[in-house]
Amino acid sequence: FDNEFSTGEMEGILSSEDTLRSFYSLWTKKEAFLKAIGTGLHVPLNKVHEMANKISWENKEWFLTQLSLDENYCAHVCADAVESGVKIYEVTPSTLSLN
Repeated sequence: FDNEFSTGEMEGILSSEDTLRSFYSLWTKKEAFLKAIGTGLHVPLNKVHEMANKISWENKEWFLTQLSLDENYCAHVCADAVESGVKIYEVTPSTLSLN
């Protein structure tokens, strides 16, 4: 992943207490941003630099929010507003209406 992350990002991942979680956190932040701008992985990940849950890109600020889905999963959403308005609901068979 040396081609996908900067030297500082790689050092941060490798020096963290939980390297796997650190990797997935950064990966999902970058991936969420690329989805938000509509390019997908056509923009190299090493061109995207996250700082304090924010990415500056082409004179615009993008904000990252972590989604707490489960302690074993890592996910982020990215929006061009501080408050993304994302709400998470647990859906179970008993909460579904089959009407």
